[in-house]
Amino acid sequence: MTALALLVLVGVREFQSYVVNPHVMGHSVGLSPLVTFVSVSVVSIVFGGFAVVLAVPFTSTVATLIDGSSSITTLQPKHRLQVSRRQ
Repeated sequence: MTALALLVLVGVREFQSYVVNPHVMGHSVGLSPLVTFVSVSVVSIVFGGFAVVLAVPFTSTVATLIDGSSSITTLQPKHRLQVSRRQ
């Protein structure tokens, strides 16, 4: 029973690490989940675990430098809050 619980825990964490996190991080910076997944994987293989924290910001910066005119990433928030002024 303990082995099954450990197996489920490892499975859920791996799914979160390799599927959910790239999707959420890519959406928040405007990169596709595939680009985010590949960048995190390559950085973790080449530079190790501590460098993974910088993988998405580095990829976003490189994408902006390569194609600054496209809407891959923007400095402005995607959704602006509308504030109504009451008098």
